[in-house]
Amino acid sequence: MQSRTWYARMDDPTSPDTIHQIFAYGTLEDIRELKKMVGTIKLRKIFLKYPKKVYKPETLNFVRTILLGISSLDEQQYLKSALRHT
Repeated sequence: MQSRTWYARMDDPTSPDTIHQIFAYGTLEDIRELKKMVGTIKLRKIFLKYPKKVYKPETLNFVRTILLGISSLDEQQYLKSALRHT
């Protein structure tokens, strides 16, 4: 991962926006580098504390189960096709 990602400067790798963008749209190498820089435990905490509706169902499942080891969560807070509460 470079100091500049495909969408923004990478000033803070612990930013929830940065983390979600890399998980949703990054390459496996981007994700590997992010995990090295931030750590899995911290990534899991940020992912759960700051949900963002940017994921397709299959991507969310990969991030949740394979990358972060999360057994369950409210998918409606993460899926971009989910209905939003008003």
